[in-house]
Amino acid sequence: MLANSYATRETILANNPQLFPKEKIRVIYNPIDFQKFDQLVYKKIVPDCKDDSLIIGNLARLAPQKNQKFLIDLSVELTRLQIKHQIYITGKGELESELKTYNIENGTDKNVHFLGFTDSPRSFLVDIDIFILSSLWEGFGYVLAEASLAEKPIIAFNSSSNPELVKDNISGFLTEVNSIPQMVEKIKKLQDIKLRKEMGTAGRKFILKSFDKNIIYKNLEDYILNN
Repeated sequence: MLANSYATRETILANNPQLFPKEKIRVIYNPIDFQKFDQLVYKKIVPDCKDDSLIIGNLARLAPQKNQKFLIDLSVELTRLQIKHQIYITGKGELESELKTYNIENGTDKNVHFLGFTDSPRSFLVDIDIFILSSLWEGFGYVLAEASLAEKPIIAFNSSSNPELVKDNISGFLTEVNSIPQMVEKIKKLQDIKLRKEMGTAGRKFILKSFDKNIIYKNLEDYILNN
């Protein structure tokens, strides 16, 4: 049996440890085509910021798993602390209307913006300062790899497969699930432009080393031939 992350491997046996021998579940990550990503044509998606606000991005379906209400709650706290910010959420989904209403009810609609679907994720990631993944769980957080390829520091929850794609304190930060205080603490650190650049560079190097499609295809070929 194949799993695309160690977190996915654990979920296979979560309800029944006897379902399948754990040692026979092989983890082979999803391959990433770096060249294809880098060659995507850039087009402006996020509006230019007229002040020194931090540009925070989230790219995901608008669905319960992706937990974007957390980002609205985060904006409330950032505003209270007088931390200048703009949060751009890119994606479509079943919760769009509910999230937009929640945004207005919390008075965060001047700081939290819904951009809808984009066919140019690289362009969106290039435009932001920090990528935040608010998802409660991910089988394989492909968007985390894309954010690192775009050399953006990441903040995500220390859950599911996130630690396999984000090196804590190196390419970004991992926090407790739904912890506004911890998230704010990490955002404060990333107000430092130099740190953002260092983490973005480290993240790209890590992804290039760990998820090269040629190496992964070779591992998959060896697995098929030897099982």
